[in-house]
Amino acid sequence: SSSSNSSNGNSSSGMRKMGDNQSPENYENELGLLEFIHTLVETMDRWAGSICELDIMYQLEHVHFLLDEMVMNGYVTETNKSNVLRLIDLMDRESKKNEGMFR
Repeated sequence: SSSSNSSNGNSSSGMRKMGDNQSPENYENELGLLEFIHTLVETMDRWAGSICELDIMYQLEHVHFLLDEMVMNGYVTETNKSNVLRLIDLMDRESKKNEGMFR
């Protein structure tokens, strides 16, 4: 019984060794995450000029849309800044077109 506890990483005291909960499907590449954050900030900089907290706060819907275009179900799906910004520009043009219809 004690041999089965030691083989799965559990000791008799119930403590787990560091790294035991890292299965291949839960593994995250820290360098990849930093690169994604860098790409996200660069994309927001190109979209809003020099991005600051107020830009994010007052245009939260656009920021959510931008992030939704780059990430799906927790996985990075788009890192091309031009592709993401093209969709944001299209959304802006369509919303301005709709505003003109209701004046």
